[in-house]
Amino acid sequence: MKEWQKQWNLNVVSRLTYEVLPKVSLKSAGCPRELTIFVSGHGPFPVYLKRIARHPKENCACGELGNPLHYATECRLTESFHFTKPVEVNRGAWGDLLQGTNYLAIR
Repeated sequence: MKEWQKQWNLNVVSRLTYEVLPKVSLKSAGCPRELTIFVSGHGPFPVYLKRIARHPKENCACGELGNPLHYATECRLTESFHFTKPVEVNRGAWGDLLQGTNYLAIR
């Protein structure tokens, strides 16, 4: 477990996932599907769709990079669904909050 945690701490990929789930565990995090899609980025996001050759561009319709955090915090096209983007020092607490709420549940 210590080696796994060390590797997870040093990994430069999946940083959003790391911010929400910073500690490795053999137990399921019990994350709702929507949270898994959000933190992994493996969903209907242009960045991911371009990576798997399903979309020609990685940009949102607004012109910015189309990743989950953009849609959830910055995009003018999804403004009514926004939540506040955390400052760097509060990212761990922000991840804890997301895990314990229905913010990402489809309404």
